[in-house]
Amino acid sequence: MVITGKTRLVGLIGYPLEHTLSPFIHNALFKKFGLDVCYVPLPVKPGLLHEAIRGIRAFQFLGANVTMPYKTEILPTLDSLDSQAEISRSVNTVKLEHDLLVGYNTDGTGFCLSVEEQTGTPIEGSRVVILGAGGAARSIAVSLATRGCHSIVVVNRTIEKAEYIKALVEKCSRSTKVLIFSPSDNYADALREANLIINATPLEEIEKGGYAFSFENIAPGTIVCDLKYFKSPSSFLRRAAEYGALTLDGRGMLIHQAALGFRIWTGIDPPIDFMRNVLESAIGSNPE
Repeated sequence: MVITGKTRLVGLIGYPLEHTLSPFIHNALFKKFGLDVCYVPLPVKPGLLHEAIRGIRAFQFLGANVTMPYKTEILPTLDSLDSQAEISRSVNTVKLEHDLLVGYNTDGTGFCLSVEEQTGTPIEGSRVVILGAGGAARSIAVSLATRGCHSIVVVNRTIEKAEYIKALVEKCSRSTKVLIFSPSDNYADALREANLIINATPLEEIEKGGYAFSFENIAPGTIVCDLKYFKSPSSFLRRAAEYGALTLDGRGMLIHQAALGFRIWTGIDPPIDFMRNVLESAIGSNPE
């Protein structure tokens, strides 16, 4: 693309960012729709977030994405939040509107849309197990609850983080039940009853036995998701597939949350199939 004095910028704020594929997706979309906008990674070292946000304002960026480790830390730097960001207390998308920075969260909704699109299974009424209680798990739990899931079981090493998710869910839903387990607890019954199991932890946590997770307890046909994505399925997804699970990695979530962010910045609903093709090409051309 040709960069001129009129080109608007969208940035990705996080650290580190060496392996991000978001620029491939968004720059392909800006080109497709003939928009004079460029998406650039903005690796922000710890302790410099506030300076980075001042730069977003000063350079009149169209907006930004926010990834680890700043999805929560960014909150005090913004002027307002949309409902999903307010409830989950986590932001992954920012738009500069009339010199005000507005924070959004498209992670949870993007995840739910990806599951429904790829499996044809509605979130409403589902029984869910989430391994982990970080920012992604928090956003997903809130979206699951607002879409009417029956129950959420949170398994996490730090019980306080799991309790925080429970409190957030109870704020936005009176019907979704939340149970909490530590990784060493016996939560086999929850696995057997689950329609949807989500791994939101680093893979090594499970591979090293950090979670008392038994694949034998997964019922055939259960949807099992790993929020990470690789060229080939993770060991977690391979094991789940051996027991008859329908497996999904994080590509669908990445695409759908990106589509929601693109609409926030431009008002345009982008084509999901086009985005998926761009992402697959980018994954194919990058090392593991």
